[in-house]
Amino acid sequence: MSYNGSGTFVVNSAGQPVVTGTVISSTAFNALTADLATGLSTAITKDGQTTPTANIKLGGFKLTNVGTATTSGDALTFGSGTNSSSLAVPTRQNLTSGTAATYTTPANCRQLSIRMVGGGGGGAGSGTGSLGGGGNGGDTSFNAVVATHGNGAPSSQQGDGGTGGAGTANLRIKGQAGGAGLTTGAATSFGPIGGLGGSSMLGFGQSYGGAAAANSGAGGSGADGQVGTAVSSGGGGGGGEYVELIINNPAATYTYTVGVGGTAGTAGTGGNAGKAGGSGIIIVGEIY
Repeated sequence: MSYNGSGTFVVNSAGQPVVTGTVISSTAFNALTADLATGLSTAITKDGQTTPTANIKLGGFKLTNVGTATTSGDALTFGSGTNSSSLAVPTRQNLTSGTAATYTTPANCRQLSIRMVGGGGGGAGSGTGSLGGGGNGGDTSFNAVVATHGNGAPSSQQGDGGTGGAGTANLRIKGQAGGAGLTTGAATSFGPIGGLGGSSMLGFGQSYGGAAAANSGAGGSGADGQVGTAVSSGGGGGGGEYVELIINNPAATYTYTVGVGGTAGTAGTGGNAGKAGGSGIIIVGEIY
């Protein structure tokens, strides 16, 4: 019978206990030794010869004096794991430029958390005649998932924010549209203020003739009008689309492109040049 299922060893009752002065039965003795062999074979040996065949219940007690984990599958002790300087903690890479470039996944990395934004559109110039609209930003992509660029502002109209990029993502947020330029019907003592650049999730759009910050994905502002003129100010460029992407069990390499900022619109007669949009960025979180 050996163990009874609750950890108690039960001696085979046939012919037990033996009686003084009587002949011991070979059947009873053999049944006892067979039970002892079964019981000992079920126990866990301290020299590591046996392998458990079921989960081991500790009944609320602790394993103490456990060795330091060194390889995958080793038991962790209190104070080890993510709190130990000897084990890998998450890392991050900021990809700030590149066209059809290659990202290399670090060794033992098991998940990539991607955040990226497309390039922001440029603001339009002000004035008349050869007035230039702002240029579109560039798309940002990682493994064929695209964060769409913000659009440049055409003259005094606003540039639209980026949206609807290709590929499957965990989250997409449209970039903000730029602000429209202002129109004056006659010469004034102040110049009409250029349209505000559209914001992205990673950067605010610029105002008052400011270019968007690099790697912000924000739109550049439209140009202010000249004092004493009747021309319109330029519209602001749109912000780039924001995308989040999770990749489990990542491949060894991925192709990526960081979108450029849209160019500034040129000044027309009696006007000013617009301001450039901000380039995109890819932020790669690496989890081990």
